[in-house]
Amino acid sequence: MESLTRRQLRSTSRHGKLLFVQLEDRLRLTIHLGMTGWLHYFQDIKDEPIHDRLLVTFDNGNRLAYSDPRMFGRIGLAEDPHSLSREKSLGPDALDLNQLVRRTGVEPANVCTTGP
Repeated sequence: MESLTRRQLRSTSRHGKLLFVQLEDRLRLTIHLGMTGWLHYFQDIKDEPIHDRLLVTFDNGNRLAYSDPRMFGRIGLAEDPHSLSREKSLGPDALDLNQLVRRTGVEPANVCTTGP
């Protein structure tokens, strides 16, 4: 992914299992962890995961590896996470209650958490 060379990572967000890393322009790195993928942040190269599919080296020498032994995940670049979510026909994010209310018109019920 030479498109990441010399770019700054600005922020992160997610939709379901799809992670977005905002770069300094409109471009976003997209990472879907799949069933077996994970991110590993480390400094010493001897700690590099065996099954890394992407290795990012930062100016300070630290590294971020995307490891996916079974290769079920995906890595890509996108300009707009919302259009990508629509293109992939992703449903509402399970953790976004506001989006759920807008789509269904149903307010979430109050949950009583007092003990017996």
